[in-house]
Amino acid sequence: SDVNQSGEITSGDVLLAFRVAQNNLRSTSAAQGESTGSGQGELGVTTADPVDDNRLLSIYGVVRLGDAVFDSGVYNFLWFLVLVNVFVGVFNLVPLLPLDGGHIAIATYERLRSRGGRRHIADAAKLAPLTWAVVAFLLALALIALYRDIVDPLAFF
Repeated sequence: SDVNQSGEITSGDVLLAFRVAQNNLRSTSAAQGESTGSGQGELGVTTADPVDDNRLLSIYGVVRLGDAVFDSGVYNFLWFLVLVNVFVGVFNLVPLLPLDGGHIAIATYERLRSRGGRRHIADAAKLAPLTWAVVAFLLALALIALYRDIVDPLAFF
C-alpha cells in the first residue's frame, strides 16, 4: 500500500509507485505489440540515440509526453502530473533571485545579519545583474529545448 502504518505517505512509497507506473507503461506498450525502437528510455520514450533518453524537454515536449502517458491510463497520467508539479515546486526553490528560493535566501541572510534589535536590510538592487543573467539563461534554455522538441521530437511508445 502507499500509506505506512501511521497513515503517512513516505518518499519510498512514492518512488515505488513511480516505478510501478513505469513498469505498467512498459508492459502496456509491449502488450499492444508496439515497437520500442533502438533506445527505449524511461516512460516508454523511444529515440534513435540512447543519449537522448535524458534530454531536457520544453513545455511542448512535456505536453506531448503527457498525452502519451494519458493514453496508457488515467493512473499513470495522474502520477505524471504529480511528478511535473513536484519538479516545478522544487525548481522554484533554487536559491536564485527571480525564483522563490532567491527571496528565501535574501530573507534568511537579512535575518542572520540582524543582531541586537538592529534590522539589516540587504540591497536587492545589487543582485539585479545576477537576476537578469539567470532570466536570460532560463529563457535561452527554454528556447533551445523548444527548438529541439520541434525539430527532433521524441517518439513516445
